[in-house]
Parts: sequence; C-alpha cells; structure tokens
Amino acid sequence: MRLKITLNMPSKSDNPVHQILCSYPCETLEEFLEDLVDKGFVIVTEYWLDNSRSEKTRQASSRGQLGITYEVGLKVKELEDNIVFVD
Repeated sequence: MRLKITLNMPSKSDNPVHQILCSYPCETLEEFLEDLVDKGFVIVTEYWLDNSRSEKTRQASSRGQLGITYEVGLKVKELEDNIVFVD
C-alpha cells in the first residue's frame, strides 16, 4: 500500500511537519496502523517526489528503507555508502 505519513517534527527545509511518501506490504490502512501499534515501529520503503517536472503526473523515486515509530515521532534511515564522515 502507498501511504503519505505526516510526522509532527520539523523537515529539512524548516517546515513544522515532515511528510513521508512510502510503501508498506499491507492491504488496508487499518492493517498498517495495527502493525505500527503492535510492533512499535515499521520499516517502509521511502519515496521522494521529483518536483522539477511540470507534468500532471509526478514521478517518485525510491530512497531506500526507513524505520518509523509513532511514539516519539522518530524516523531512522540507513546511510548510503557514498557518504564520507569528516571529523
């Protein structure tokens, strides 16, 4: 199922809320919420919209897996290999 999740936390662009477009292997919204509450967190596939296109149908590209929980407004994502840490 494809979902749009709004987290009550600031976004990278300083918006007061953070929205995530994602997919999760379930059939209904109720099933997704039951999994989220029962497990405490779920792992979804996150997608980013291509906002540069002016067409009516926008494309979204996968950004990998993302763990989210409703209890503390937390999201967790694995970093890509091409990121270098500099001290």
